[in-house]
Amino acid sequence: MTRLLFVKSGAYELGEIIGQGAYGCVFKSRNVATNETVAIKKMSMLRTRDGLPTSVIREAALLKRVGKVDSDNLIKLKEVFSEQPSVDRQNIYFIFEYVERDLERYLKMHSPLDINQIRNFTQQLLTAVSVLHSHSIFHRDIKPQNILVTNTGILKLADFGLAREYHEHKVFTTVVVTMWYRAPEILLSSPYCTSADMWSVGCILGEMALGRPL
Repeated sequence: MTRLLFVKSGAYELGEIIGQGAYGCVFKSRNVATNETVAIKKMSMLRTRDGLPTSVIREAALLKRVGKVDSDNLIKLKEVFSEQPSVDRQNIYFIFEYVERDLERYLKMHSPLDINQIRNFTQQLLTAVSVLHSHSIFHRDIKPQNILVTNTGILKLADFGLAREYHEHKVFTTVVVTMWYRAPEILLSSPYCTSADMWSVGCILGEMALGRPL
């Protein structure tokens, strides 16, 4: 049975699951009125006396902030919606633009990339990271699975679940970033900052050139 999700902007038809994570899953969905295809991330969690987990509130706030940034290389958040199906449970829905595939899948289909394509993708990724850093945000989980590729070859950095606002002297956890893309300072449990994102970009550049993770 098709499930409809009703939000301020209209009704959405939830389709197939195209991604899953610790808190929930991502559906390929359709705006019933406009027929636009979107991606809807559903996060389902227990609601405690203190309300929603801080991590969820932080991600929602960062996504809204990133959504106001004018960049083709950052995923666009269209809307955030919340529902409470029971007293102790809350569902949060993030409605994003839909992008056809991630970089991991793209590399499996098209490796090895030629030098011009590597240069183009690297420039787009650096643009996305530069825009984030200029707004005092660092991603902390840059990897091929979190980089989306449109049919026209536009890269879009996505999944801001581990992203944080950057403040000088603030201490961050070292439990971030998939191992292959983790900077030395994180591996050594040393203080780190936005340069950790640049290390991840370098690892992805190497992967595009070699056709495999470093």
